[in-house]
Amino acid sequence: MNILSFDIGGTKTAAAVGNEYGEILGEITKIPTADSAQKIKKDLQEIIDLHKFEGLAFATAGVVYNNKLAKKPLNLPTEFEKIDFSAFANVPVIVENDANASAWCEFKIGAAQDCKNAIILALGTGVGCGIISEGKLLKGKSGAAGECPFKISGTDLAELAREHNISTDCFDIYNSAKLKNQTALEVYDIWYRRLGNAICCLNDLFDTQKIVLAGSLAQIIDYEDLQCLVDSASLGEPPVICKTKGHIYPALAGAALLWYDTYK
Repeated sequence: MNILSFDIGGTKTAAAVGNEYGEILGEITKIPTADSAQKIKKDLQEIIDLHKFEGLAFATAGVVYNNKLAKKPLNLPTEFEKIDFSAFANVPVIVENDANASAWCEFKIGAAQDCKNAIILALGTGVGCGIISEGKLLKGKSGAAGECPFKISGTDLAELAREHNISTDCFDIYNSAKLKNQTALEVYDIWYRRLGNAICCLNDLFDTQKIVLAGSLAQIIDYEDLQCLVDSASLGEPPVICKTKGHIYPALAGAALLWYDTYK
């Protein structure tokens, strides 16, 4: 079964045809996300018109409920939330938050497939959080479950760096900290402890089995050290902390998997 999936983020949009097993069946299209809703709609339609598929799945930033965005996502242009995703093609359509789609991918084919309770934290320019509770995606009354306020994104790390008079990117901060640069060490340590506290808070709330870290900042984590930090600070039984391994594009694969599990 061919399912055309999109992952729409504030910086870039990816698209690929996948199947019910989370496999990508061909090349992945990547384009910059346009700065207007009308241009985003046009770009999506052009990609859709190039493919043959039985289902259409969208993973996007923002709060999604009943296949619609509840309001404009912070990192996407005005009126993006008004796009009617069901009108692009005459096939069944699903729209889901990108972190929720990634969480479903990890639950079905990735690091959390042995768990009924798991959380994925996507650490990039922003923060995404998807929660699997008793084998189901936790949505809440309006789709906003998992929209967390923790200041653990790349933007937050960059802001910390500026406060300490460092103007560089997240990976340079990490590499400088490894080389014992004291200012970089201090910046990284503040961010790192915020991350540990966020994980402990999520575990205290949801008593989960695993917390899977995804996104670009998941590459700058010392997982053994973070596990020790969480083990010592958790109120209940600590979760296992690990890196995503379900797919290199978990939101794309997860959207296709969600489509199949919805319409199969």
